[in-house]
Amino acid sequence: MKMVRFIINFRYLSLILAVLIISCKKSIQDETKDFDSGNQIRVGPEDFNSSFSYYNTTPESPDGNKIAYVKFLAETKENRSEKVQAEIWVCNSNLSSYKKVVTINPLEVHNGARVQWIDNQTIAYQDDSIRIVDLNGVSVIKALFGRLGHETHDGRILYSAIDLETNYSTIYEYSIKNQQITDLGDVMDFKDLVNNFNSEDYHDPAQWKILHLQYSPDGSKIAFRLDVGPSNEKFKHLVTMDINGENVYYFGHKPMHLV
Repeated sequence: MKMVRFIINFRYLSLILAVLIISCKKSIQDETKDFDSGNQIRVGPEDFNSSFSYYNTTPESPDGNKIAYVKFLAETKENRSEKVQAEIWVCNSNLSSYKKVVTINPLEVHNGARVQWIDNQTIAYQDDSIRIVDLNGVSVIKALFGRLGHETHDGRILYSAIDLETNYSTIYEYSIKNQQITDLGDVMDFKDLVNNFNSEDYHDPAQWKILHLQYSPDGSKIAFRLDVGPSNEKFKHLVTMDINGENVYYFGHKPMHLV
């Protein structure tokens, strides 16, 4: 009799679990029914322009639970280089719980604020300076002067800036955990580029610019665009090197933006 009762109870429990699983599946389907492949879902508000970060930088937090974006508080009147006031917002990946993180200084809409996640609770961005804040908008580091790279790696960021002593465009890495800046090299380390390509129009290295810095997936290498002449694609070269400055490769001009 005890065995029969146990079997009946077990079957009853199985029935309850089956109902719960079906209910959960239905709940998930209901919650994500508008997220089917091919559908365009608005993240930012309908009455404002907004953007994610720039180029291939993901707007999702490392754990995939949140999305960060820039909300522009005004429209440009002339061109994409015009500066407008903006805010950084985050929301859950299911587009719930919207929250303003911080109001930022006027910036060009072309690149937005270059928002990128340091970790699940910290964001790096750029307006008139490079800044890092938590999700309450509290600064984590002192603002840095320079141009922020494309994405972070293991709590570090890449940026380029003009060195105050040499006046050369220089690559820097900033460790948020240690609040330590490392000089990874400057344009003079890449002056051999002119010996690999034919041109009579190269600028002096003091005028070269390092842009669009990006880590390799494992952080062992970096890639960037090196502008070495007049403002056209012929003089925008793709360069890669090991994080320690070794094994420099020049791939040629017109790398576009993805490196």
